[in-house]
Amino acid sequence: MSAQSVNLTRHSMFMMTIFIGGYFLLYGMNVVLARILGPMDYGNYKVAEAFFKLGAIIAIMGGANAVSKFLVEQIKQRDAERIGNFVRFYFVLALVVSVLISGFVFWGNEADFKLFDGKGYHPVLLATWIIPILAASSLVCGIFQVSKRLDLAFIAPRIINPILITILCVSYYYFFGSLNGQIAIGVALLVELSILIWLFFKSRSLGLMSFGKPKVQSKPATWLKVSIPLMIVLVMQTMMRQIDIYMIEYMSGEIAVGHFAAAQTIMMATGTARVAVYALLTPMAVNAIKDGYASIAALNWKFMKIMFISVMLIGGLTAVFGHPILALFGHDTELAYRALIYLIFGTILHSILGLPAVWLQYSGHEKTVMTVLVLSIVLNGGLNAILIPIFEIEGAAISTCISLIVSSVILTIKMYTSLKILPWSGVEIKERVVTN
Repeated sequence: MSAQSVNLTRHSMFMMTIFIGGYFLLYGMNVVLARILGPMDYGNYKVAEAFFKLGAIIAIMGGANAVSKFLVEQIKQRDAERIGNFVRFYFVLALVVSVLISGFVFWGNEADFKLFDGKGYHPVLLATWIIPILAASSLVCGIFQVSKRLDLAFIAPRIINPILITILCVSYYYFFGSLNGQIAIGVALLVELSILIWLFFKSRSLGLMSFGKPKVQSKPATWLKVSIPLMIVLVMQTMMRQIDIYMIEYMSGEIAVGHFAAAQTIMMATGTARVAVYALLTPMAVNAIKDGYASIAALNWKFMKIMFISVMLIGGLTAVFGHPILALFGHDTELAYRALIYLIFGTILHSILGLPAVWLQYSGHEKTVMTVLVLSIVLNGGLNAILIPIFEIEGAAISTCISLIVSSVILTIKMYTSLKILPWSGVEIKERVVTN
């Protein structure tokens, strides 16, 4: 086995360990919160959580994803000034966008928009404070990822974060006897801020960032031209996961959101394996695309095998033990279990056929990926509007399953027409000329 293959295997095992371990910690956190908060407050918490995660993606405007496009050489050379210049621009941009989002949310609350119905203030209002913090953290983690410090890029957000939130929420409940959605979001705010401060100090100690007065010329127009399409793609991918939560909240209420969130959290075990493979592939994909067709096809085949084994194993086990796992949440209804099965099935197929999204995104076909994702969201939303009133959360799961499969098939066809590669193409490759 070559040294490159050994490194790939080692990094794959590390990423799977971090992501799957992080999933179980996140799962445990959600079980604890679901038990303490109850269906209604837990539903409110999950809506707020979905909101600040989506808001952070919008606020950073794709800057975290654009690191692999613009800062590879600077990170290799430890050019802290240029890296800091890039971070400064996107952090200020995130603050501005976050203020605009906060204003919109406050207006929605004052206007009695249906999402904010209820007594007092919805946790979404407090969640707006988390948006710029999480956005900045994702940017710094992107720098660590490109610098191949995968431990720093993923351990804090995926391992430390759920551990601290769980400990603090349980402690609050133990000392004060109650916990609601607002307090839980407040705890998440404190934890996210602590992680961001640690990430910034760590990046500075490693010589990866300078926060002094900029001495080099910024290129914001060039950065945004690349990062905004990447941001739109990521927003569309996130909306594919979150549109069900918002529409169930609007059409059925918080209790139904709680049931669906339990099924969705369990399904995330399979989705987490996919995200781990994507996170490992993305930095390598940029170099493979520069090297040409053979490198793309060979690397794609390696990751396809990793993806297939991971999602089939995890998805199968999750489906078999779905009922007892749902019981831990207190949501072991037949409706929740059927929703879980549909979500797992769609996620497995989407993962196996999903690698084309990475290759197309970094080979000049971002608009195609955006278009497919927009169509998928529209399809999901339309099906939700029809199926949720009839089948409740099972209808939302069916809609998501269909949308994921349709988008994956379209992207697979596009990858073949553009790069002459299929996700399952073999390893024996002849060099070809790639044309647009």
